[in-house]
Amino acid sequence: MAPIPTQEYTGSPVTPVPQVSIGGKAMVEGTDYRVEYSNNVDRGTASITITGTEDWYFGTKVVKFDIARELSAETSVRGVASVYTYTGAAITPPVRVEDDGNLLVSGVDYDIAYSENINAGTAVITITGKGKYTGGTTASFKISPQQLGRAKISPVSDQIFNGKEQNPPITVTSGSTTLQSGKDYSVVYVNSATPGMASVIVKGEGNYTGTQTINYSIKVPEVTGVKVSKYTNKSVTISWTKNDVVSGYEIYNSKNRRAARVNKPTTTKGTVSKLSAGTSQTFRVRAYVNKDGQYYYGPFTSVKAVTAPNSTKISSLKSTKKKQVTVKWKKVKGATQYQVYRSTSKKGKYKKLATTKKTSYTDKKATGGKKYYYKIRVCKKINKKNYYSSYSAVKSVKAKK
Repeated sequence: MAPIPTQEYTGSPVTPVPQVSIGGKAMVEGTDYRVEYSNNVDRGTASITITGTEDWYFGTKVVKFDIARELSAETSVRGVASVYTYTGAAITPPVRVEDDGNLLVSGVDYDIAYSENINAGTAVITITGKGKYTGGTTASFKISPQQLGRAKISPVSDQIFNGKEQNPPITVTSGSTTLQSGKDYSVVYVNSATPGMASVIVKGEGNYTGTQTINYSIKVPEVTGVKVSKYTNKSVTISWTKNDVVSGYEIYNSKNRRAARVNKPTTTKGTVSKLSAGTSQTFRVRAYVNKDGQYYYGPFTSVKAVTAPNSTKISSLKSTKKKQVTVKWKKVKGATQYQVYRSTSKKGKYKKLATTKKTSYTDKKATGGKKYYYKIRVCKKINKKNYYSSYSAVKSVKAKK
């Protein structure tokens, strides 16, 4: 007797016709044998009992066959949302499979498999019947890209303008996953070659969507090597280290007013004039960059500067006693002391004779009949440091014999 294939469940008795033969001779139902069916309505294993009807065909034979329902598009797969958000892991939502009003049991009535269920796109659920069910059906759901706004982007530190694009690298993470540039996101830098506010725009790709914008500053460099290189009683000259990427420099006084501007980056000094003699104040120097008429300024660097005291004038130079010369000069307001210098020639080497707080001095070491040249220098102490005026005009006298 040939095996009976699995039969489709219909809800009514299932009565497949068996093919019975002996020795290659086909037997006839009703003549050679009779057939009885059992358990042939519900899904499961049914039986056919074949009983011989003639004296030479006697006995019985039982043949079993399965009754199963084929799963199809009419089988409902429930409990699956239409859209899930990408997580980086496989998405396997639980399902309810119903067929003809009956709730099927996973592992008993069907097996379930997921495919294309990690990356953004369309995922597929495949239901394959087993036990009392054959065939299969599918269901699908969407995996939408994750919003990049949920990702964390590493902070970008301020950059120093160098005349080139400043495109600092970034790191983008989602949870414990580090995203890959060019695969998960793309990067565009804006205003990265100009001082001021720059931006890095991060745009999601593939499994990520949306954008994030991170702002950072590009600052004009600070002026370095700032010092006072020269001073007079009416001006100070401030110098610094050259920086080729800036457009120029500005010097501000202690009243926060611009006192000087240098419009060439190669110039490394600036002079502030019209100052009061013998005074101290703090100056501040900063660099600037001119981009298409827009000015950008760097931080200030401070330096203390002092102007020299005013010089004095010799008011009297006489030799009234033998081998003595008395020199007198005009008092300078604020002077701490005066220095007296002497030489035997106008353009020769001068020797300091004395330092005094008075406005006169008597040279008692002169040689009678010899001509001497004198000059005076004013000294003023400011912040515990001595500052000196230029020398007075030279005057000469012949010492009395």
